[in-house]
Amino acid sequence: MINFEYSLQSLSTRVQHSSSDEGTTELTKKAANHRKFVESDFDEILRTVWNAAQDDGYFRYIYRNDLPVKVLPGKFNFILQLNLDRALKRRKPQEIECPNQPFNPTEFNFSKVRNSEIIMKLINKSYGTEKSKNKKIPTSEDSNFILINVSPLEYGHILIVPNMNKNEPQRITLNGLKLALEVILLNKSCDFRVGFNSLCAYASVNHHHYHGYYLKHRLFIEHAELDALAGPCQVLVDRDYPAQAFVFVLDECEFETLNERMNNFLQATFKLILYLQQRNIAHNFYMTRGSAHNQIFNFDSLRIYIWARSSSFG
Repeated sequence: MINFEYSLQSLSTRVQHSSSDEGTTELTKKAANHRKFVESDFDEILRTVWNAAQDDGYFRYIYRNDLPVKVLPGKFNFILQLNLDRALKRRKPQEIECPNQPFNPTEFNFSKVRNSEIIMKLINKSYGTEKSKNKKIPTSEDSNFILINVSPLEYGHILIVPNMNKNEPQRITLNGLKLALEVILLNKSCDFRVGFNSLCAYASVNHHHYHGYYLKHRLFIEHAELDALAGPCQVLVDRDYPAQAFVFVLDECEFETLNERMNNFLQATFKLILYLQQRNIAHNFYMTRGSAHNQIFNFDSLRIYIWARSSSFG
């Protein structure tokens, strides 16, 4: 396991790229070849330790880069993937009865995984100074870990587990949301995404965690035009999109204002999430790099999409 130390200076709201542009006319090819993005230290280490874990046989199956993938026709660029190994070899999901189900220590949880599955401990060196300046954002660095997902959906599939030793249920906290945001801002690849499934929204383990992985396809939601709903909350302008969501955007900013911007973004986003939690409404979220000006391949901001949904039990 690697102890990865970082600070606010390590985070970036803009994806940096080299001078090499290799665009083509096909959107899916552009996803892989349009630009060579500059890796961050975090990105390089994450790829290295994830690849080593796969080489050492710690996964339930080998992730194949040649999985059958189809981009559906139309403006939304929906992606279909056939991953039979994940369907047949993953751990059986737990029985879930409600979105606010308590943590059960007798069930599988991440404190029971093999040490070989824990690849990184995240240590934010800014915590001490930040805690004294901002009382609203809780801070804790005692047990924030990154684990491999032993049944990977995509390349680099990891689990971000805040306060792992505290055995919290699968319920977003402000501290957990902050950690998820920091992880995606540490990674300067436009392909890296972070997601969350609540209980009754296809979470399979009732232990607080977020998913991270690389998806080398360009998505409609990266650059889709947004319309103000209330305060900083926005919605998609295109009403044809089949899954309307609440959207929050963290725009590009200088380091001097990054901490304040992040805190405002987190507070606004968590306010909506708390509303859903208090009403037992199942939900998913998806964080991705995006464009503040709705331009394809211009990654100057970060978007989080939150979907409220009907509960799925079992």
